Parts: sequence; C-alpha cells; structure tokens
Amino acid sequence: MRSIAHADAAGEMPASPSLTAAVIEAVSASGTREVASADFFEGAMETTLAEDELIVAIRFGTFPAGTRTAFLEVGPAPEDYALAGVAAALTVADGVVCRALASFVSVTDVPDILDLTEAVRGRGQAPSTGRWSTTSSRATSPPRPTSTPPPTTAARSSASSPPRLRADCCSEVSA
Repeated sequence: MRSIAHADAAGEMPASPSLTAAVIEAVSASGTREVASADFFEGAMETTLAEDELIVAIRFGTFPAGTRTAFLEVGPAPEDYALAGVAAALTVADGVVCRALASFVSVTDVPDILDLTEAVRGRGQAPSTGRWSTTSSRATSPPRPTSTPPPTTAARSSASSPPRLRADCCSEVSA
C-alpha cells in the first residue's frame, strides 16, 4: 500500500488500482473520504491525500468473466526498481476480444490506463492475423513521459548486464 500512498511510478502497486478502477478510502481527524483511483494520482510521488490523511482501505474493481490479466516487468534485479512494466487485462466473450486495457510501471508519472479496445475489438484470430501491429504501436507509445526516481546503486552497478524479465502472467477471472 505504501507505493500507492506515495504514488511511486516505479512501484508495481499503483498500476493495479488504476487498471481495476479502484476506490481508495482515506481517513483523518476530520473524517473519512473515498477517492476514485483516476482522481487519486496527481503526478510522480504526488497524490490527492491531505497531509493528515492515511489510506485505510482500497476496494479494487472487478473484471467481467472471461477476463485474463497479466503483469510483466523488466528490471536489472528482483529487488530493484522496474525499468518498465505493464499490467494488462483482456476480456474475451464467445472467443472474441471485447475489451483490452493496460497500465504501466516506470513509464508514466501517474498510472494511466491505455485503452487498446478499439485496436483489438472483435479479434478472435491468432495475433499474427489481426491488427496487432496497431496495438503494439499504441502500447509502446505511452500517454506521458515519466520522471521516475533514478536507478538504485545495485541497478547502476549491474548496468552492463542485461535486464531480467520478471512476469506474473495470465490469471483468468471466472464467473
């Protein structure tokens, strides 16, 4: 929850509330309030939390049945900041793609959602036969550049070695 409260663009967790349209509950001496994730992140390391507020709960949204999710990141070592990452959700109904969303790690200042639905809507073919090149170009053109923190000492010292790919891929949401 810390990387969400800090709006750490290099943290994996801020991508999740954005991708699921979560609601963040904050409490202070003056009471409790709920903030939609789309309204919570203001910039790198900036949120709409007041000085005296603390996050006490996050209610993640749900995906429809037939949705598959994936998370993939690239980093120099498991304990370092991700150089880049993506959380994705793809919804398929009757064998046809009807929704595709992505949120990025270490790519944008805030965890924006890239809606890839129009590029892949109605696609039921193998990826090589659809409009996947359009999707690929959209996914590699993030909405905004980032100003994430510099790499850690370990990342700098291992800069000559190739990055490691870390993935938690493809969980399916059931009805």
